[in-house]
Amino acid sequence: MSAHDHHNPSNHHPHVMPLSMYFGVGFGLIILTVITVWTAKFMPEQIYHYTNMMITPTIAIIIAMIIASIKAALVCLFFMHLKYDKPLNRLTFISGLFFLSLFFIFTLADTLTRDTTPTPAVHEYMPEEFKTITGKPPKPYWVPAWPGYDDHGYKISVHDHDGHDHGPNGHKH
Repeated sequence: MSAHDHHNPSNHHPHVMPLSMYFGVGFGLIILTVITVWTAKFMPEQIYHYTNMMITPTIAIIIAMIIASIKAALVCLFFMHLKYDKPLNRLTFISGLFFLSLFFIFTLADTLTRDTTPTPAVHEYMPEEFKTITGKPPKPYWVPAWPGYDDHGYKISVHDHDGHDHGPNGHKH
């Protein structure tokens, strides 16, 4: 084996964290979860009650998302061991988050530019065959089953006294 063999087990040194670190991060995640729920559900009312300042629920949700991002960073750094991993793995993970955030930003930019109520279909400019499509859907109608099948599409089998199947036409096989 060469000195540059990356699959050599002697080159791999796992980072072992003490159990107290895992419990500390886990306890921090539980506390941050409680703070996140309080921020999203109760913070606007509490701030208005004590200061008479109105904080919109949107701002409360943004604050809750920032706290959730901190929680995600703790999970990635300590439970996924990215804090002690190679810089290339960290760069790969962060670039994935960056492109995911671009996806959300462009989607949000698209949805924020739309009207809150959808525009109704304008019937004057439609071809005649499209006017019936945008109206009420037609009532469903009942289609009878084929001979030898029940209403759910299952084949009807006929048994004689010996337990033999004669099929839908009554012929022996």
